Amino acid sequence: MLSNFIPRFSEITELVKKGATLEAQKKILELQTAALEIDRENVALKEKVSKLEDALKVHGKISWEQPSYWIIEGEIKNGPFCQCCYDNSNRKSLIRLQGNGEGWWECKSCKNTYTDKGYTSTTFIPGDFDGSIPDIDF
Repeated sequence: MLSNFIPRFSEITELVKKGATLEAQKKILELQTAALEIDRENVALKEKVSKLEDALKVHGKISWEQPSYWIIEGEIKNGPFCQCCYDNSNRKSLIRLQGNGEGWWECKSCKNTYTDKGYTSTTFIPGDFDGSIPDIDF
């Protein structure tokens, strides 16, 4: 506990009264060092609280729309985000999916792929293509 190592003001005043100014100066330096450490810790904790508050705000705006997550802010729909990365991450990471514009999505982080209701299969079946180019009338 930090408070056990911080010199007390009364301890410093007693040293001054006794004429032990060198010892008092050492205690004052210890007090200044402790105050700086507390200030640094306070700044770090404020940053952590701010990040947690931001994450909580975002979490309240997340909506599941199969097969992915979206952030809904009023009329604005932002996403899609990877369901796997969000559900399996301790930090609840929102990784934006990359798509082909036709309902097929890929996560560049976990490599999962997703399809939504706009997807139309363009599956290539081996043997279907004989290598010829069809005639097209113009």
